[in-house]
Amino acid sequence: MISRQRLFTCALINTPETVRVIRIVNIRNKTNGKAYTHPDNPEYGCMWAPRPVTRAALFIFLHECSHFTLHLGEECKPRYFREWEAETWALGQMRAARILVPRESLWRARRRVACHIVREMTWIYGAEIDPRAARFAWGKHWKARLKRVEEQWQKEGSVHHYFHPDDPYV
Repeated sequence: MISRQRLFTCALINTPETVRVIRIVNIRNKTNGKAYTHPDNPEYGCMWAPRPVTRAALFIFLHECSHFTLHLGEECKPRYFREWEAETWALGQMRAARILVPRESLWRARRRVACHIVREMTWIYGAEIDPRAARFAWGKHWKARLKRVEEQWQKEGSVHHYFHPDDPYV
């Protein structure tokens, strides 16, 4: 069992100075957060995240902190790429603090990046997908998965069956 003190310390060390307000989200109801990193936004500097009292909550907290660290005022990168960077940064910070990342949190992170990749591919036909993000999302089968999503899009015009339970690549 990891102590709350260690989780709080990791959160405080990695909270950037540009975060002005942290609004707490109840982790039992929500497993996500929000970071307002663009200066034109009226809520600039505000971060919605769960209190980092569990490893899963710390992972979400660090993910939101990473948007302030990596993407402050930036909108030019594709959404899937920004999310992939945020996930890998949060994973790296937890590993550096020697705090294990819960398996379900890692699974959710990979699935979230995969969903954003699929959205990017459906919005911009033939969009170039960064192989590092695709490998994070689908592991060693990433090339086959990208090809399969593209084939389904060409065939049906939709990828709503994307996360099928019998899919060997998910």
